[in-house]
Amino acid sequence: MKNMSTLFDQISSGKTPHGVCLRGEDPFLFSKLFSAYRKNGLELKRFVLPAVGPGVDVEAEAFSMSLFGGGVLLWLECKKAPSGWNKDAKSLFDKILNTADGQGLAVVLVMPQDKRIKTPSKSLEEFSCELNFSERATWIAKMNQERTGSLDKKRLDFLLHFEEPLMVIDNWIELWTLGGDLWASSALAWGDVDSLNGALALKGENPAFAWVDSVVEGNGPRAMRLLEHLLDQGSDPIQLTALLAKSARILASVVARESTSGFPPFLVKKLQYKGSARSLDLLKKCAELDVALKSSPKDARAMLLRLCV
Repeated sequence: MKNMSTLFDQISSGKTPHGVCLRGEDPFLFSKLFSAYRKNGLELKRFVLPAVGPGVDVEAEAFSMSLFGGGVLLWLECKKAPSGWNKDAKSLFDKILNTADGQGLAVVLVMPQDKRIKTPSKSLEEFSCELNFSERATWIAKMNQERTGSLDKKRLDFLLHFEEPLMVIDNWIELWTLGGDLWASSALAWGDVDSLNGALALKGENPAFAWVDSVVEGNGPRAMRLLEHLLDQGSDPIQLTALLAKSARILASVVARESTSGFPPFLVKKLQYKGSARSLDLLKKCAELDVALKSSPKDARAMLLRLCV
């Protein structure tokens, strides 16, 4: 599955794909995508598809626009899995794609992020709205440039520590640009940027616990940033390993019981993440790491970083 940056590159170079499947949902990226399509002369026509799939209203729009030479983006939002589409709907969708391919139309089907859900057509190019750390950093830098580029790298790196939607970050950049560091200090605890404590304190997080949560949840980029911070601040690698092992051990016991009854809400919440399924593997790695750290303490940073991946 390709990332969204690839799709933007294709559109800007004039190689707009006729059939696209977007996995996930991000209002900020969608708004930018609308603008990119509009620059290529495509007018947006938006439809929310019923559970049974596209109907004659979508077909009529595609056919009508094809008669007038195209120039339309059919944006189809699929809230339910296409597996629920009936035979007529699937046939109709293929027909719409064929019309788009030959008449200068573009079709975008928005689907849930879940990769287990198959697309209704193999001819669709798939793109993910889920951004990795590097892609997110690129978008935040673009937001800044669009607003005079007044925030330096230090300030942009600070914003990367927050996991809010891009739409929220974009709004913060605008407010920071207008209100300066005085606004950022008041709203985002900017004063502690060097130690990361400002961003974490705003969300009521302890850096060590935030690191454990990130490892358990499989959020590698955030886990590595937090670990670097903790080690730079003098945290004991063996104590960090013990903290992670304790969390993994508790989660493993919950998984083994196959019941969340009697456990505190914060643990139940963790089980929503894919990290719960890898708790036993984490526990094993922590035990091995504990032995390795005691024999080779100089390699602590590299050993712990491997846990974050």
